[in-house]
Amino acid sequence: MCCNFQEYGNIPLQSLVLIYCNMNLVSKMLSNFPRKKSQVCINQPSLLYRLLPLLSLQLLHDNVSGMSLSRKGIFEITDAIEAKLIDAIIVKDLSRLGRHETETAAYIEYTRKKEIHIFSATEGIDTLDENNRLVISVKGIFNDMYVRDIARKVSAGMLQKQKEGLVITPPMGYFKDKNTGEVVIVEEHAQIVRRIFKLYLEGYGVKSIAKMFNDEGIKSAGYYQKKLYGKRLGYNKPEIGHKYLWDNTGVKRILQNEFYAGTLVCHKTYTSKITHIRKDIPEEEQYRHENAVPAIVSREIWE
Repeated sequence: MCCNFQEYGNIPLQSLVLIYCNMNLVSKMLSNFPRKKSQVCINQPSLLYRLLPLLSLQLLHDNVSGMSLSRKGIFEITDAIEAKLIDAIIVKDLSRLGRHETETAAYIEYTRKKEIHIFSATEGIDTLDENNRLVISVKGIFNDMYVRDIARKVSAGMLQKQKEGLVITPPMGYFKDKNTGEVVIVEEHAQIVRRIFKLYLEGYGVKSIAKMFNDEGIKSAGYYQKKLYGKRLGYNKPEIGHKYLWDNTGVKRILQNEFYAGTLVCHKTYTSKITHIRKDIPEEEQYRHENAVPAIVSREIWE
């Protein structure tokens, strides 16, 4: 079932309705809205939206996981509610609003107190309708179970790759062929890595090494990695980011990375996809793969 504006008789036609969904669902959701040429409110610049004569509608979308409500789309919705700019929100389904059972339930209760309708386009639910309370609670439980199951499967798949010693993305100084999976040394970048180890053994501290490289105009590791894989450099970041400057952490990360001695160490930390809490894994539970890749520095130098 697609959303039909005429089904929701409790919302005055002059009200501003906020549609919150993924981009590929926008046109389908809007196709059943009545065509009017007045009071058009659309915040997307694409030709598709400019051609749709809508009634007091604003489009909002993101492609971020719904497990947490701490995301830009929800913040924008909340700001609009507090500013009394909207009277209703339309989502594809309630899972699009959020999949965390308790957080989503609390947010729905917040919108109820503000007398804001949340319409689920595919489920036919209005959160201000008391008859829908039980259905909303049950769907919240299933949405939460679904995302937790997905998180478990993703974690299991990643854990298996770590057990097998599969290199996902190698650090600066290496390149992984996505077709063959072979990891090779990029000599131009490896020279920078070797120099860091050499300077450190000569008595230079990480702060001194970082300053030396910045003075010489040598970019930080992120720059070379992005260039190597053809990624955008992102000059809208803070100064230390968009200028790709070295800092203490960047130098220390290279000195402590055993990968440069040819050893791949996996499963060193674990971050819950549900709580986003990071935990260190004991060494005896980590996965070590000796001689997994060509070494840039010898074992003696690394140690």
